[in-house]
Amino acid sequence: CSMCAPGSFNPSTNQTSCAACSPGSFSAKNGSLSCDSCKPGHFAGNNGSTECAACSAGSFADKSASVICDLCAAGSASSGAGSVNCTLCSPGHFAGKNGSSSCADCAGGTFANTTGSVACAACSSGSVSKAGSVNCSQCDPGTHPDSHQVQCLGNSCFPGEYKTENGTCVACPAGTFNADVNA
Repeated sequence: CSMCAPGSFNPSTNQTSCAACSPGSFSAKNGSLSCDSCKPGHFAGNNGSTECAACSAGSFADKSASVICDLCAAGSASSGAGSVNCTLCSPGHFAGKNGSSSCADCAGGTFANTTGSVACAACSSGSVSKAGSVNCSQCDPGTHPDSHQVQCLGNSCFPGEYKTENGTCVACPAGTFNADVNA
């Protein structure tokens, strides 16, 4: 009598052949009486598998005997191989597509104030934020955001504006101009 090869099994006596392990299971050694199920975080997509493969980063398998791994949904990620679930992105971070292996920081001038964000929102006019922010901060009177809305520029007005007595920047009236910054 011959032993069943890895990837196959025979649980009975008086058999003339071995059966292949079904997808989601494997046998790693000769002479197996049964196949083992792939553990969570792993899969076997074909008949006759001799081992289960780990789900790649950005995917997961939350049950045993998985035939495929599912992609993490947008707004979540799994960073390592063999994940059994995906983690929602924390506030200030986002994952804009399915299958992400990590959550990215929101860029300066944007924010995300909830978990599981798929995008970051732009700061409103007159406010700023650093990378990875959960909210934006309003610039003080007499200051304004830089062009990327990352920092407030102190006590200055844009060209085409002038500073009033209370420190607020306002547009130059029609027929006038101001080419200076900090005017």
